[in-house]
Amino acid sequence: TRGEIFDFDIGDEFQYWDCQGACHHKIRSKIIDKYFSPNNDTVFYTISHSNYDVYDDFNTGDLVYSFTNDTTEVYHPGL
Repeated sequence: TRGEIFDFDIGDEFQYWDCQGACHHKIRSKIIDKYFSPNNDTVFYTISHSNYDVYDDFNTGDLVYSFTNDTTEVYHPGL
């Protein structure tokens, strides 16, 4: 076996926190597209990521809030 592959559908959403010290990083990912290679041996996912960060500015002592969005494409070969 080459490993376990999870099958996601368009609209599936995942959310998690990545906390390190005083920084809090929340990520929400959503499957926005899914398609297969012409030979049906690879599945491709387009994923939208919404990132929310809160951290201390050590120069001013203030909390800094940051919001970003990006999109990535991942694939799983060898189905």
